[in-house]
Amino acid sequence: MDRQHDIQIKRAMGLDPGETGDERRSTMTHLGAALAAHGRDVLDFPAIAGYLAATPSRLVAVALEDALGVLDQPNVPGTVDEHPNWRRRLPVEIEELPDDPRLRTLGDIMAQAGRGVMRGP
Repeated sequence: MDRQHDIQIKRAMGLDPGETGDERRSTMTHLGAALAAHGRDVLDFPAIAGYLAATPSRLVAVALEDALGVLDQPNVPGTVDEHPNWRRRLPVEIEELPDDPRLRTLGDIMAQAGRGVMRGP
């Protein structure tokens, strides 16, 4: 997993990424420590999703692009022509989403934490 891909893309477009490479490395070190403190020894998407699912927050939202491992952001603030905002295709056809193993894993993680689909009143 390229943990600085977004920073590199923003720099290539002449944008301030909002953080340095050293700051990102520090953030990732702290995230890894937080995960480890909660029994998650791997710094990957399922571990982060499990960590979020275990929080007392009433709402946890996960971007579909993150669940599918898409590196490029769907939107880069401050751009109009430099980036294809909201026009990127997902790596999976919509009809295939229910059977995608990454989404099934995410669903299992959320279900194990007692999270499910919100129902109306």
